[in-house]
Amino acid sequence: MPPTNTRGTRRTVSQIDAPCEIRAMEESNSVKTLQELKRDIAKRQITFPDTLERVAREIIDRPETAVFESAATIAKRCNVSVTTVQRLAPHLGLRTFAELKAILRDHIRDRAA
Repeated sequence: MPPTNTRGTRRTVSQIDAPCEIRAMEESNSVKTLQELKRDIAKRQITFPDTLERVAREIIDRPETAVFESAATIAKRCNVSVTTVQRLAPHLGLRTFAELKAILRDHIRDRAA
């Protein structure tokens, strides 16, 4: 049975999920480069819980290594769970860890050029 709104009318799943999808697309446009990410962190526009900060430092300080590693490898080195590593991307306004790795890959490619 579909959920109801405050007026008691039924809503479909697509009506419920639509704002979340829009928000996710807007968030994914927030950070496009590693430099923008570093700038936002320096300006304290992005703050981290302790475990996410460890992961963020590891990835930002060593993008050349992190880009080739799995979330499990990074998690092991940071002494956190794989889920914590994967949570970093949404915390940064990205949709997936793969999107974060794409930013790292672009950064390395730009530096090499």
